[in-house]
Amino acid sequence: KHTHKTIDMQNKKNIEVTEVKAHPRRHIPAVQSFNLEDLIEAADRDGDGTLSQEEQEVMDLVRNMDTDGDGNVNIFELLRAGEQRHMDLRKIKDLKRAVLLALVLSVLFCLTMLGLMIAANESSKEARAGTGGVFETSAGDNMATAQVLQSVPLTELPYLDM
Repeated sequence: KHTHKTIDMQNKKNIEVTEVKAHPRRHIPAVQSFNLEDLIEAADRDGDGTLSQEEQEVMDLVRNMDTDGDGNVNIFELLRAGEQRHMDLRKIKDLKRAVLLALVLSVLFCLTMLGLMIAANESSKEARAGTGGVFETSAGDNMATAQVLQSVPLTELPYLDM
């Protein structure tokens, strides 16, 4: 606890990598390393001598932490892995923001296109219903419709004079 309080300059109850790097080594406990073979034995939680898929995934993460390839994971490799995780989380956050921005821009584009299509459809009409049920042309002139004066059966349609 004393070492933690000494290194945690900002009293945030979390030690940041910059705080560890800023302190002389005498304040940091002796650097321990963990042998990968010992970790494999410890990872075998059920003690059956084999690693399940979940246990194997944990071991793969630990092997990736061993950046110098000496078969041991020391505190500095753990710190590097923590920094990498922090950077990965920041990248994920930035990607989420980019995807959200792309989604919002896509929706705005679709709404703009819909508005343009509606405006184009309205401008292509030759007549519209005006006030009081009177049709008007696009120029604003009144149009009239007439009642049917004569009804003819469809069978006589070819014989009509036009």
